[in-house]
Amino acid sequence: MSEWLARAQLDRLYSHAIAAQRWPELGLVDSAAAQLMSIVSGGDRTPVSRAEPLAVVRSRALDARCLTFLQEEPNALVINIGAGLNTRFHRLSQQLDWPRFHWLELDSPELVKAQQAYLPLTDHYRCRGVSAEQLTSDVQKALQQWQGAVLIMAESPAAWLSADQWQMLLALCSQTPNNARCDIVYDYLSPGARRRIYYWGAALRRLYPQARFASPVVPAPWQVRHRTDLHGDTRCRIWGHWYTAHLSVS
Repeated sequence: MSEWLARAQLDRLYSHAIAAQRWPELGLVDSAAAQLMSIVSGGDRTPVSRAEPLAVVRSRALDARCLTFLQEEPNALVINIGAGLNTRFHRLSQQLDWPRFHWLELDSPELVKAQQAYLPLTDHYRCRGVSAEQLTSDVQKALQQWQGAVLIMAESPAAWLSADQWQMLLALCSQTPNNARCDIVYDYLSPGARRRIYYWGAALRRLYPQARFASPVVPAPWQVRHRTDLHGDTRCRIWGHWYTAHLSVS
């Protein structure tokens, strides 16, 4: 994993840990992130991570789409790809009838090793280490082994997948065994926001220093079920438009 991506994920974890106290108006309470940050930082009261309200806004929007899906498909499998030191499973478990749904984390081997060291595993929560090149084959394997509904969660996929790899993932997930439901929820940048990252320098590149694609094409048979524009939040206006999208097969 690159150093900047590891740093961005630690910043996101720290932002989640302090969100309830620093930005109560954003409505994100993540006690698991606070506990995990304490373990990762060794109890240091002055961590070097930066607070990023946009990371909280994005996570809140992604959580909302995941909740909607799991309320409709309570026995589904969620495949969370490239999420890093992420506590979404634990946040949602406090809001839903856990453990009816199952959760699979797919991430780089070093991050999965950290997840397994820091977070407890259960029968409904598993981690698997994969590279970006192996991602589609591992997702395909998971889809073949699971006979019910599936939700693919991809946080900031443009940071670690190429546009071609993203399109391959969409093509793969559009054809599930027994025509089972498969939705995809992800976030992405508008071209305007991507240009701002390039031209405005280090202040913006800290959060999303590498964007391999923007405004990704949604090919048939996928259709956009829901799109959230995060530009409306006052804390995100300098970034241009940052979206979350929920796709389903028509």
